[in-house]
Amino acid sequence: MSSGIKDMKPGDYVKDSGGNLREIASVHGVDPNGRLAKPSEGGFYVKTKDGSTIGMYDARSYHKRNEIR
Repeated sequence: MSSGIKDMKPGDYVKDSGGNLREIASVHGVDPNGRLAKPSEGGFYVKTKDGSTIGMYDARSYHKRNEIR
């Protein structure tokens, strides 16, 4: 099953361009109605627990916490 940025919450995971899974601390650029910010509006991205920012072009996949084994 594939998850998207609209499904992500803190505690879920993003796979970065290097193939590393990183735990999400916060999600940015998704409004309460699920609209994604355009690149001209800053785009969408996640901040990870390790302090990294994974932007819309660097995220390879998103995974709910319960999908990670």
